[in-house]
Amino acid sequence: MSDELGVSELFEITADIGGRPGVDCRGFCKYCYFKRVKENPVLGCRYCSRENVGCDKCRYEIVEKHNGYADPTILQHYVISRTTQERFANPNRSYAINISGGGDAGCYPDLLELVRSIGGVAPIHLGYVSGKGLTPQDAMELVEAGVRIVTFTVFSTDPLLRREWLNDHAPEAALESLRTFAGNCETYAAAVIIPGVNAEDIFKTARTLESWGVKGLTLMRFGNNEENGIILGNEPIIEGITPQSVEEFRELVLAVDRAVPGMRVVGTPLFDPLTGAPFALASVLEDDFPDFSPIRSEATILTGKVAAPFIERILQRIDGSQHVNVISLEKEIGDLITHRDLERLPLDCVKETVVVPGNALIHSQS
Repeated sequence: MSDELGVSELFEITADIGGRPGVDCRGFCKYCYFKRVKENPVLGCRYCSRENVGCDKCRYEIVEKHNGYADPTILQHYVISRTTQERFANPNRSYAINISGGGDAGCYPDLLELVRSIGGVAPIHLGYVSGKGLTPQDAMELVEAGVRIVTFTVFSTDPLLRREWLNDHAPEAALESLRTFAGNCETYAAAVIIPGVNAEDIFKTARTLESWGVKGLTLMRFGNNEENGIILGNEPIIEGITPQSVEEFRELVLAVDRAVPGMRVVGTPLFDPLTGAPFALASVLEDDFPDFSPIRSEATILTGKVAAPFIERILQRIDGSQHVNVISLEKEIGDLITHRDLERLPLDCVKETVVVPGNALIHSQS
C-alpha cells in the first residue's frame, strides 16, 4: 500500500484502545462533551430490542464507558487477524489501522508497544490525540514505528489557552509534538470553537498550523445545550457561554479557509468550502445536478434544524415537495434526536411513512 494515499482514500480498521473520557486523557478539557455524566442514560436506538430498551451500544458506547484501556497484545492479534481477513475478501482496497478509543490515544501507556507490533501490517492512523502526555521524542518514535496519519486536537497554538482549556500541564511539549508529526507524516488538526475564547485566536492558530505543514483543520462548533446535542443530562457544559449560530459558524469557517489557502479547512456541522459537503446538492449548478427518478410516494422526513432547509431545497429541485414534507425537530443534529424530541412532535403533519436519521437515538417503541 502506498504511503502517499490520503486518509479519505483508505479503508480503516479500528484498534479500539478503550479508555474513559476525563480519566484516561489526563483530565477533562473544559469543553468536554462528557463532563458531569454520572449515570448511563437509557437513550434507546435502532439496535435495541422491542423488549429491552437500552442495549450495549446506546447504554455504553455513546458515553464511551470502558473499564480502562485495552490489552495491547489482544489488540495486536485482533488487528492482524482482521486485516488479513479484509485483504483476502477485498484485495484491491488500501488499508490503514486507526488507533482510537474513549481515552486519548496519546495517553495510552502501551501506545508505542502497540504501534511497533502492528506497524508493518498497514500504515497507522492515530485517530485522536490531544498531545497531552506526548513529547517530541515520543512523536518521532511513533512515526518511526509506523504512524503515517495523525488527527490532533489542538484548540489553539497559544500555550496559555491550551493550559487553561485543555487542562494541558505541558502545552509547549504538546505543541512541539504536533509540529514533529506535521513535519514527518500526514497530519490533521481539529479545534472546538468557543465564542470569546478562541474564535479570534483561531486565525493565528490556522496560520501557524499551515506553516508547520498540517494538511487540514477541522473547526468544530461548540455545543452547550440539549438543542445543540448535549443529551446526556449534563447541560450546560460551561455556564454563561452562548454557542455561535450555525450561520455565524459557517461564516467563520469560510473566513479561516480564506486566511490559509495552503491548508484544507472544513467545519462541522457546516461545512466544506471546497465541496459544499454535506449538502452539496442543495447548491450545485443546474448543469451538474443529477437526474432523479420522479417521487410518487408520500413520506415525512424527520431531521435536525441544520439539515432541514437543505433537504427541503433539494426536494424542491426534484419536484418532490408535494409528496415529501420535512420536519425539523428541536435538535440541531439529526443523529442526536432522542425519544424526547418525538414526544414533542405534533402528529397532524406526519405522514404514514416516516424517514428518520439512521443513527438517531430512538427505538421501535418511540
